[in-house]
Amino acid sequence: MNDIAFEIGFKELRESLDAHNALVELGKFGRNLASRPLSKEELKIYFSTMWAFFREVPTGILALALHVSDDSLDRDEWNGTAKGAHILFADVDEFGLQTLHKKFQPTHHHLFRDLVHFLGVEDSDFKNPKYVLNAGKEFGAVTREYYKFKPIEAGLGFHLASELTSSIEFRYFLDGFKKYKEDYGIASDNDPILTFFRIHTLVEPMHLAQSEKIIQHYLELDASKIDQVKEGAYAFMEGFERLFAALNARIYGN
Repeated sequence: MNDIAFEIGFKELRESLDAHNALVELGKFGRNLASRPLSKEELKIYFSTMWAFFREVPTGILALALHVSDDSLDRDEWNGTAKGAHILFADVDEFGLQTLHKKFQPTHHHLFRDLVHFLGVEDSDFKNPKYVLNAGKEFGAVTREYYKFKPIEAGLGFHLASELTSSIEFRYFLDGFKKYKEDYGIASDNDPILTFFRIHTLVEPMHLAQSEKIIQHYLELDASKIDQVKEGAYAFMEGFERLFAALNARIYGN
């Protein structure tokens, strides 16, 4: 697949993802989140349901990077790890390795834990079916499946859609909690407790660019694999849509 063909095919894919109803449900949730502060009970539902998905992401990305590296080594002895690096780059932040020359930083799971504990969500809530909506559990299972067990191209498509949506969703999350910071006991817009939300708004565009590069590499090897890339991307968007539709319905009744 030459550069022009890739750009055309990829443009069509991106346009279809941008128009997907998943982003409609996400936008609705963002507006809902900005409409009023969440109650303690609603915070438990929101974070417990999201955790069922979030918990699978760091090791899922790691697994996909390993699959890409091993697969690439079979074709290019010296560049297999370099190909995997396009995916592994996204896990540097997830694992808190972005300033390793100085010290380990909190992982994204640590940042999530600190935020939810601050807001009064307890670890036991993540196991309580009262708070964990089925859409969250199902999306977590799909995330594990596509990152760890599906064909590489499908995993790459799934990862692409994940990176595409992340900077959008975390901007909504950050803005919603900043708007009602007094209600949540947050000291200021720059309070470190919001780092879990804030860091995603900063790093996702770079992760997305690297995701696009490795997809282009695989499609140059076999252009027909675009169908698997699309399968993975749409699998993410469909799970994402169900997740936010469920949160909108349960918390806001719309």
